[in-house]
Amino acid sequence: MDTGSFAEVVVNVEVALADAYHYHIPADLRAELRVGHLVEVEFGRRLAQGIVVAFADSAPVEETKPIIGLIDPDPVLWPWQIDLARWLSRRYLAPVSYTHLTLPTSDLV
Repeated sequence: MDTGSFAEVVVNVEVALADAYHYHIPADLRAELRVGHLVEVEFGRRLAQGIVVAFADSAPVEETKPIIGLIDPDPVLWPWQIDLARWLSRRYLAPVSYTHLTLPTSDLV
């Protein structure tokens, strides 16, 4: 699967984030990384978990941090759940980071 060089990640932190952040994908993760994967990333000076919501060939900033690793080998959200979270975000003017937490994980669906 061609994922592009960057992953858009919705980072799960205590504050509402306006959107996804771009992280570059290390070569050893490119073959296995999918939309919906739960990943570990560096956010500020700490480690955080996040959900990959899309891939991109470029990032809006010059320097990006790498995805540190996969937390679960299987995606925890399906693409339709991410689409629903984005719709909820637009419809109710809520950050995507709030809406993705309300969705069931793939093992419950």
